Amino acid sequence: MPRSSLPSFITFPGDPTAPAPIELLDVTLWSFPLAADRGALQTLCDKLIAEPSGGAVRFHPLLPLVLMGVTEFPNAFFPAVAAHGRARERELSLSIPGLYVARAGALPEIGFALFMPFLFLDNPVAVATGREEFGFFKLHGALRLPTDPGSSGFTVDVYGTKTFDPEVFWGETRLLTLTDTGSAATADIGLPWTNVADAGAKLSGALLREAGDVIGKLANAAAPLAGLALGHISQIFLKQFRDIADGTRACYQAVTIARYAVTRLHSVSLANRYEIALNPLDSSPVATVLGLGNPTRTNLGVKVVMDMRLDPGRELWRA
Repeated sequence: MPRSSLPSFITFPGDPTAPAPIELLDVTLWSFPLAADRGALQTLCDKLIAEPSGGAVRFHPLLPLVLMGVTEFPNAFFPAVAAHGRARERELSLSIPGLYVARAGALPEIGFALFMPFLFLDNPVAVATGREEFGFFKLHGALRLPTDPGSSGFTVDVYGTKTFDPEVFWGETRLLTLTDTGSAATADIGLPWTNVADAGAKLSGALLREAGDVIGKLANAAAPLAGLALGHISQIFLKQFRDIADGTRACYQAVTIARYAVTRLHSVSLANRYEIALNPLDSSPVATVLGLGNPTRTNLGVKVVMDMRLDPGRELWRA
């Protein structure tokens, strides 16, 4: 829909949202690939992208893995309302790298993107803007990092419950604990990385090696994987809102896409290995839905410090 045909968005006193782009400075990302069941990933992507769009957009997981990322955003702001101030944020994301195919005309649009079915963070402005403007599946989460005093790794507490029950009250519940083993991964990721393009090429190769036997079948995947864990990549979403009269229906539903760009690469290093305790929660069934099995330790991991920008997105399909 042409921009000029859309009504103006009416802001209200205390409105927490603002229009993209979003500048993210001095970001620290810890990224760990986890082995996953590719069939489970495809089933999830079909449910959340292909089926709502009637097959107009499909998303195909590229590798039998999920990227678990913990990110600290110490300095974030919206240039459109820069005078309003800046914000901090911490988040846990679980991302599926894959290829999307959008059929909107004679020739399909094919591209590489990340799909994040789980995303937990501690900033209410980011939750509201991410869900309303882009379609991120953002939920509340409280995170501790290895850089916190007295911390031996990462912890993530979410608002939820271990078991669904009519009498249970939801509350802060531990989802994830990563305990530092004190040993760094021994993978060769070609350090040092001299720039964003170099980083993307070397990291994509490392991820393909991590995926094991699938490498031969996906020899051409290195190019679209460039920049993957650095965020220099598109993200695909199912953006929807419940109808006020019938909450089982969507008054708006679309498959959308937006792009992160890495604007500066400060540093890259191998991350230590971490023992994983991923608790099964009915409210956030991460391992079951993603086919993670019972992961017990990270292997390959990287720690990246960078500046990023999230640009305005677009619709691939709309109901």
